[in-house]
Amino acid sequence: MNLVFECQMCGICCQTKFLCLYPFELNRANFYAQKLNIKLELEPLRAVLDEISQKIIVLIYRMKERPCPFFSDNTCLIHNHKFIACKKYPISQWIDLGSVFSFLGLNSEFYDVDDKCSFIKTHPKFKLALKTVPLSLLLPNEYQAVLRDKKVWIDLQNQLNILKKTHKIKIINENKLKKDDPDKYQEIMNFWEQEPADYFINFIKTH
Repeated sequence: MNLVFECQMCGICCQTKFLCLYPFELNRANFYAQKLNIKLELEPLRAVLDEISQKIIVLIYRMKERPCPFFSDNTCLIHNHKFIACKKYPISQWIDLGSVFSFLGLNSEFYDVDDKCSFIKTHPKFKLALKTVPLSLLLPNEYQAVLRDKKVWIDLQNQLNILKKTHKIKIINENKLKKDDPDKYQEIMNFWEQEPADYFINFIKTH
């Protein structure tokens, strides 16, 4: 089947999804925001709490509101300069199912494809093919963006693990703290300084 995904530039993802950014993408986002006179309001989506520095280390940021601030007049204003989260759509997320699945000869990774995407909704054969044909063939560019996404995420995790093993950081179990001492958790979220993960990691490594 010669059917490959093609973005329709319909804006559905821009309107229904929160734009997510890795720390290294912030400068580029701020550059275009300033150029286009757009105000960006971000919040942590994925973060860890370091007890030693008493900082919230942000791994992924998310825009506070929808639609995406770079979406205007039914158009993406930076379509040719999109971020990783945008480039991988309609592959909305990937999940590592663990080594047990690999040992059993099963797929150890799960990829979630958003069937609300207008291309998928209007191409039933493509939607059917998603069940059997590799994503690397159906969504070649988007799949490459997912590989980039995975690499960035895994690299951040590995760097944090190294800092943990060398006792330079001490990560708080966030879920346990929420359950055992919700007031303390809220105090941390309200008063601890947020810091982008890449900046924090580089600072700790060099000091």
